[in-house]
Amino acid sequence: MRVTQDDFYKRVAKKCGCPNYVAANYVRAVFAEIADILLNEDSLTIEKFGRFETYRTKARVGTDPNTLEKKYWDSNRVAKFSPSMFLANRLRAAE
Repeated sequence: MRVTQDDFYKRVAKKCGCPNYVAANYVRAVFAEIADILLNEDSLTIEKFGRFETYRTKARVGTDPNTLEKKYWDSNRVAKFSPSMFLANRLRAAE
């Protein structure tokens, strides 16, 4: 089942016992703070959930599959999430 952003806000509101708009503001604030941490090239570890971090990919030369010509790709900074062992074990057990 796919959960939409509004569904997520409603779930949080229900668990907190607060109105949807309050839960939506809190959720937005949490994600904005995670984004700020990642933009500063820090990492964030949330116990029993996982680790958010950024890393740089290497610049590389490859072949464009459409034209078969050599193409240069710059290095990029990308975000990565690694689930904690607790979360990974819960996901495996839920299968």
